[in-house]
Amino acid sequence: MLWRCLIALVGASSLFAAVLPRQINAWEAISVQPSAPTDLALAQEFGFRAGETGRYRKAGGETLQVTAWRFEDATGARAALLAELPSLSKRFPQTVGLANRNYVLVFNAKPASADIDTLWSSLPGRNRTSLPTLSNYLPRTAVKTEAIRYILGPVSLARFLPEVSPAVMDFSLGAEAEIAELKSGGKLVLIAYPTPQLARKKLPEYERLGIARRAGPLVALVVGAPDAGRAQALLEGIRYETQLMWNEQPPKNPGGVAEMLISIFVLIGGLLVLATLFGLGFGGFRILLRRFGIRSAENDFTALHIEKQ
Repeated sequence: MLWRCLIALVGASSLFAAVLPRQINAWEAISVQPSAPTDLALAQEFGFRAGETGRYRKAGGETLQVTAWRFEDATGARAALLAELPSLSKRFPQTVGLANRNYVLVFNAKPASADIDTLWSSLPGRNRTSLPTLSNYLPRTAVKTEAIRYILGPVSLARFLPEVSPAVMDFSLGAEAEIAELKSGGKLVLIAYPTPQLARKKLPEYERLGIARRAGPLVALVVGAPDAGRAQALLEGIRYETQLMWNEQPPKNPGGVAEMLISIFVLIGGLLVLATLFGLGFGGFRILLRRFGIRSAENDFTALHIEKQ
């Protein structure tokens, strides 16, 4: 019982960890208090770690409200921003939401770029995790970009795609999904699995729920589409391409034959100089040993004077 209380205490204290600075350029903090997204269960599935909301004021009396939420990685931050921003914008029309690395920032008015840069640089616990590549395969002209959501677990699946059960998506296999509403009606879902084999195995289950197609490790699914032919054509246009990143400096172009010959002669000359120096040093050392009367066993030999009697 005691260890459960300790775990709960540690988890609760992480939500109230210091996040916002007490000054952002000319802005001075009036008040700072703990903050969390509206849907806490969803935020925790997205990897929510800590958050604060602060009110700032300039010398002239102008005020600004800033909310900062820290997540485990960039995917969770992006997912939380997409889930929270629509409701915030309805309540506060001037709301500005930004996601960078593993942080979400929400302002009640548009701040200056210099203030945003200063705030980003002062946030603790930032990391460089990368976003998933699912958005690269969404047909932007066919979907409502304001209605894109991430699905990272059973909570977000129940919120945004109740047509699919957790057993079908099977998050234990490492599945992640992105969902978007189609302008023509229905929903387009892209589900990513670690390998093409897993995607191929899961494809028949999705085909029983709607129009589905596999592309590499991706399964593309359309549910609730009024026009099946149009939905099928949309899925045919989704192509998976392997993306490779090479971070090493590429080698310089090799020179011509003349440069190669010069390099060979330089190498030979260097080896000759080293061999000469080594020989002189070895010979000089032997001479010194003889002058001091030191003779090694390998220099002595035994002579047998065998003469005819």
